[in-house]
Amino acid sequence: EEVELVWMVIMVCFACILSRAVTPEDAWSSVKGQLYVSVAAGFGVGKAMENSGLTMALAQGVLWMVGSDDVAKVMLALGAVATLLTQFLSNTATCVLMMPIVKSVVEAGGFHEYRRAMGFLLIFCSNASYATPIGTPPNLIVSTTGADYTWGEFFKFGFPLQVVCLPLTTFLVVQWYGPEAVGVRTSVA
Repeated sequence: EEVELVWMVIMVCFACILSRAVTPEDAWSSVKGQLYVSVAAGFGVGKAMENSGLTMALAQGVLWMVGSDDVAKVMLALGAVATLLTQFLSNTATCVLMMPIVKSVVEAGGFHEYRRAMGFLLIFCSNASYATPIGTPPNLIVSTTGADYTWGEFFKFGFPLQVVCLPLTTFLVVQWYGPEAVGVRTSVA
């Protein structure tokens, strides 16, 4: 029987600590342990937002601001919120916080045929963090290598890229995963 990769990695980590090849402190700091704790905390915040009714209130606010007659405008608004959040939160935390809002927008706006498109939009926008050094783990890793990258450098290149990516991503997910997409499954099994 094969051992799952995650368990193999955990066993190797423990073996390194037990053999004193690395101290627990060095192991923790090398994987940016505090980053994983902050990502995990996002799951609780997302659930609390959903349970409190905040996600439905935010969804209704989005629909009030952009209207519910044009799914592309709604998706651009949701994508913009996710793109903004992911500049300051991890991509995982952004996705965890935004998913209940997206689900509520689908329900409140009657966009059931676009739920797959909105799901993909959320995935791509939550991972599109180019404008700050703290938005995603790769940005954090690169910005802490000692190369002294500045917020301005990230913003100078990343913001224009964000401006191009959001409408393009919205257009593509509607084309590929909207109800008119040919040969694409629109129901969730």
